[in-house]
Amino acid sequence: MEWLNIGTLVRPVGIRAASSTVNFAGTAFELDEPGLFLTASHVLNGASNTRDVYVGVDGQLVPAKSIELHPRVDVAALKLELERDCAPLKSDDVSTSQTDSHNLGLEVQSYGYPFRQIAPGQIQLEPRVMHGHIQRIFLEREHPMYEVSFPVVDGQSGSPVISHDFSPRRVVGIVTTSVESHAVLQPSTETYEIGDEGDHIRTRTHVLFGVAVAIWPLHQWMQAVRAEL
Repeated sequence: MEWLNIGTLVRPVGIRAASSTVNFAGTAFELDEPGLFLTASHVLNGASNTRDVYVGVDGQLVPAKSIELHPRVDVAALKLELERDCAPLKSDDVSTSQTDSHNLGLEVQSYGYPFRQIAPGQIQLEPRVMHGHIQRIFLEREHPMYEVSFPVVDGQSGSPVISHDFSPRRVVGIVTTSVESHAVLQPSTETYEIGDEGDHIRTRTHVLFGVAVAIWPLHQWMQAVRAEL
């Protein structure tokens, strides 16, 4: 499956405001069956009810029929009524491994809809593919989380983190937020004016990396969601 095809399965999510306009809020991707989308639950924070949530599909805004929020982590499932021939990502593409140690260092990509402001009150969606690797694994509320080596910008929350190292390719995580890390730059070989002759300066800078919820512990929850929505 090429990125062009994945782009038909990964779509922008919008929230209807009081003015009846739909404001873009994040990204969702279609999984397992037509019309079943996963996203980050915080993307839906501005919605007062299910009818306020829309997904952009084939040039149209399709309202969510039902929503299910995960009880512990930043993940939500959306059900839409769709009639199209495009096959969604299947559950066989989703990691159901019982360990995460082998995923450290895994090369991954994420397809999403970051946006930028082009004028006051106006934004432009810019589909983007981010490439990197899983550089850290940690627990949050006893759930495995992945720190990836690329940043997460506005609108990218809810994007799938996809590995091509497996056949078939599989979704290993859902982008949720970013985390600040510290990078120590190597000392320069120059001699600086301050300090003793020959001294060098090590500088520290702040770097933002993306964070994704690991998919494999969600497998049982997703089975229940598919049965209920």
